[in-house]
Amino acid sequence: MFDREQADFVCDYLECLTCSSGVPLRLIDWQRDMVQSFYGEMTEDEDAPGEYLRKYQYLYLEIPKKNGKSEISAGLGTYHLFADGETNGEIYLVAADRDNADIVFAAATYMVEHSPALKKRSRIVDSKKTIFDTVSGSKMKVLSSESYSKHGYKPSCVIFDELHAQPNRALWDVMTFGAGDARRQPVW
Repeated sequence: MFDREQADFVCDYLECLTCSSGVPLRLIDWQRDMVQSFYGEMTEDEDAPGEYLRKYQYLYLEIPKKNGKSEISAGLGTYHLFADGETNGEIYLVAADRDNADIVFAAATYMVEHSPALKKRSRIVDSKKTIFDTVSGSKMKVLSSESYSKHGYKPSCVIFDELHAQPNRALWDVMTFGAGDARRQPVW
C-alpha cells in the first residue's frame, strides 16, 4: 500500500528546513522520489491487523560528493527527532570517525536553530553533540565509531555517514542487528 499523505508529509517537513548554506532545502526530483518511496510504502502490521507500518527499514544512498548528502541526512535525522511520532526516540549519527559524523550533526543543528518551531521545543548540548526534543523525549546524538561500546542502545534511527569507510562491519552489526527490536519502525 502507498500512503501518499505520509510520503508528502515527510517531503513537506524537509522543505520547511534551512540548509547550512542559508537557503531553504528544496528536494530535487530524485530526492523526492527516494523520500516518497521510503516513507510512503507501507505494509500491514502482522501484530495489529488494519494498522500499517513503513515497508522498508534500510535506506542506502550512494551519491557523489557535494550533492547534498549531509543536508538530506540531517533533515531526515531531524524528521525522526521531531516528527516521526516516536516517544523517547534515539537517533544516532555515526561514521568512521566522530569528526565525520559531526558534519551531519552541524547541519542538523543549523536546521533546528533556524526553525522557530523546532528551536522552541529543542535543547542543543553542543559539547555532547546531542539535540533533545523536549516534547517527545527523543534525542539525536553523535556516537564514536568504536563498536564494543554500543551494545544496549535502542535506536529508532541510525544515520551512517560514509558507510564505505568503516574498517569492518562491527559497528553496523551492533547498531542494526537486534538493536531496533524495541522499536516499532526502526530506520537505518
